[in-house]
Amino acid sequence: MAAIVGTRQTPQDSPGSERLPPIRTRPRYMLMWHPLRWDWSTESYEESGVGWLPNLSPLFLTPGCNGVGDGNVWDLAAVRTRKAGWQIIMPDDPRLGTHKHYMQRLPARGRAAVWASIWESVSVLGGQVRWQHDDAGYRAFARDLVESGIVSPMDDVTRDAMIQRMRERCETLETRIATGGHNPSAERRLERQQAILAAMEGASDDKPEPKRRGKRVEA
Repeated sequence: MAAIVGTRQTPQDSPGSERLPPIRTRPRYMLMWHPLRWDWSTESYEESGVGWLPNLSPLFLTPGCNGVGDGNVWDLAAVRTRKAGWQIIMPDDPRLGTHKHYMQRLPARGRAAVWASIWESVSVLGGQVRWQHDDAGYRAFARDLVESGIVSPMDDVTRDAMIQRMRERCETLETRIATGGHNPSAERRLERQQAILAAMEGASDDKPEPKRRGKRVEA
């Protein structure tokens, strides 16, 4: 099985020698976030005690789409995105630390560019392309966005609204079980949702604080 190694896209980088077979184009993108978009991650809560993670979306840098011009000129796309309340996670932001330049271009045969995040890896076995995703690494990245101050902490109104939606789901499921009789599958689902609700409520008072950075001292 041949692993395909991508190259993080910095001004000095260039594709490596091993190449993917011809596959569908995967366009370049940057990640963006809206203050109302959050997800609860039980895995993250178990890993670090931080359950609320920013829900990120891709801003594809395809010429002709989203206001992106030829030559990857995306000034108009940035204006439109920010006007709609979104924040673009700039890949070269130094606060990203080890996540800096989170996009990589994978060397592939043909003209088509194949882009992937640094949490994605790909290999070829028997001519078949296989993708893997580092879920734990991505969750760490999402947590670091808040801890580094790139993304603002979740506000109380949004948190309370999401907790209330989960509470209503539990109540609806409880009613369905009470009126529908014994249903092991629904009962197990209710137990899982109640556990998530309890964790959400417990985490509501444990808000992540942005990392404090020392003052810059001029020489």
